[in-house]
Amino acid sequence: MIVFYSSWLCSLSYWILLITGLSYPRNAQSIHLPPPTPIRNYEFNLTLNSLNPDCSNYTNTDTLLINGLMPGPTITASTGDRILVHFRNQLPLSIPANGNLTRHGSANLDANAATLHFHGIHQHGSVKSDGVPFLTQDPVAPGGGHYLYDFWVGEQSGTFYYHAHVGLQDFFGAFIVYESDQVDPGLKQPHQKLSLKSGNDTITYDDERTLILSEWYHRNRSDLENLIIGPDYSHIPDADSILINGKAIQNQHAGHDHHSSSCGGYHIINVKPHHTYRLRVIGATTYRTLGFAVAHHRLTIIEVDGYLVTPYETNYLEVTPGQRFSVLLEANQRAMDYAIGTNRRYVTDNSLLDAAKVSNGWAILNYENRNNLTTATNRSSLHVLPRDRPNFPANDTPPWIWDKLTPAGNNDHHMGILDKEPARTILLNTTSGREIRDGKSVQRFYTNNVSFDTPASSILGQILSGTRPVSRYSVPQLMVTNKTTSQFGQGYDADLKTYPLEHMEIVDFVIQNTHTPGLPCHVHPWHSHGHSHWVIAYGPGSYNDTQHGHIRNVPAPLLKDTSTVYPMLEPPSTADRDNKIYQQTSSQNGTRGCGWSKIRIIADNPGIWALHCHIAPHMLQGMMIVLEESAGLIRSHSHLVKLVHHSI
Repeated sequence: MIVFYSSWLCSLSYWILLITGLSYPRNAQSIHLPPPTPIRNYEFNLTLNSLNPDCSNYTNTDTLLINGLMPGPTITASTGDRILVHFRNQLPLSIPANGNLTRHGSANLDANAATLHFHGIHQHGSVKSDGVPFLTQDPVAPGGGHYLYDFWVGEQSGTFYYHAHVGLQDFFGAFIVYESDQVDPGLKQPHQKLSLKSGNDTITYDDERTLILSEWYHRNRSDLENLIIGPDYSHIPDADSILINGKAIQNQHAGHDHHSSSCGGYHIINVKPHHTYRLRVIGATTYRTLGFAVAHHRLTIIEVDGYLVTPYETNYLEVTPGQRFSVLLEANQRAMDYAIGTNRRYVTDNSLLDAAKVSNGWAILNYENRNNLTTATNRSSLHVLPRDRPNFPANDTPPWIWDKLTPAGNNDHHMGILDKEPARTILLNTTSGREIRDGKSVQRFYTNNVSFDTPASSILGQILSGTRPVSRYSVPQLMVTNKTTSQFGQGYDADLKTYPLEHMEIVDFVIQNTHTPGLPCHVHPWHSHGHSHWVIAYGPGSYNDTQHGHIRNVPAPLLKDTSTVYPMLEPPSTADRDNKIYQQTSSQNGTRGCGWSKIRIIADNPGIWALHCHIAPHMLQGMMIVLEESAGLIRSHSHLVKLVHHSI
């Protein structure tokens, strides 16, 4: 991994563009391009190797690694930096005769082709670097294929991560953008506190730690993919282990060899007594929502998905796939070891309810310097969980604490957007069912009766090459239709197979959960590429715009890029049914609404952007739509990074 700075190389090109008056849209108005800032270069090599991270009797010989690591190297930057990631796919070519040629939508895709997505980064002026296969790029071929991801972090800061975006490939790593030099632990002096400006307040802490939650299956990727998209699918299997920073012990009672180099044991977080730490918690899971807690320690939430929030104290977090938090932890307890634990939330299989909630995702919080010793130096302690372990609520209570969190600082600009009426409301009715593909009955998800399939070539490539088909519909036509009919699915362009958006329009999306009566209703964390969004309303059952369109039951909407549509059935009591947010309807195919969320975006970022469930198997089964935003501006805005920094 190589990192260097070359801001002087940018200066000449920046001033040329500033003089010529080029600008690009941000928020609600156009602003000038940012001044030249440092460039950070990273070399990422994707390889295969054998790994047994949970001290079990299973070793995966085809583990995907970045620079030989799992999790991969951490990307660090400061607000305004430009990032260059040289991504090389060193995986071997797959062998079709062994069934490793994956049919990915309408495109035949080598199972080892790969892309890299920088989760939560908006990619203003750099849609080419969003990393979604066949939307923003063709996947990088195995056998040495190369792709340069080149983008600004712009005004963003906080906790992000990068991850694979092809099939069920699972490689990932942290991506930290520091708000200022005052919070960069690499720049602080000994005994100096880190200082974070949050609204009118200043938050101080002594150091930070990053914890990445992920899942580990005792089966290879191709077998799992074939199960998810094949005729034998019945449900998503739970992972055999939950990893924290790439470590776990599958069975803590199995009697492991404490001196075996093959068993890394639990990850240890070292802290000093009476110090305060910023824990960055990253949900890199592909399936489960996880509870996260530290025994006998309260957690104070200060950041969600890259945005600061008013500090809020809680006993535990609910971390969905794709969600990130920063929390403050005070090391104010008796100096000993404490368990950092997880459990599975929103488990729907009643026959396995209690057992399925149990997680082996543990780590250890270690108080240093007691009796001049640290348990991190004692190898046997890596394999023994402390007796003090966190407790989790037995019941799931949507929407957790989201309605209690508030944005930090001045929210006037956001309120200006939130107070306006949307240009339109687009309803995304999600259903599931089986259909015949290649002569086999397979499970699919549908949004407004359309299951997402990847196109044969990149949509962005079609736009840049001038080969994008011409639609019979204009966005104004789609908008008018949307306002004059109650039918789900308006706003969708059947010619382009996308949802076109006009530049700077404010759009509300209602994401509707459904289920078949008698079968469970599932939780779905939805992630928006190219944008953060506000959750402005939610409710159980089925959304009806006439009855629910005016409801705004989120007191202080947060900007996030990953939001959960909770499984929320109709309340049974008559008194509850009299509340206006409840309504009972069912669709023609026998499914019934079981919860909805309304999110708002402003279309200020021309590009091709995915909006999808971040449960990877659901996305693979088609639970995804594409926003084709400001189509006439995409070509010019996709090159802004290189226009300013033409030296690379």
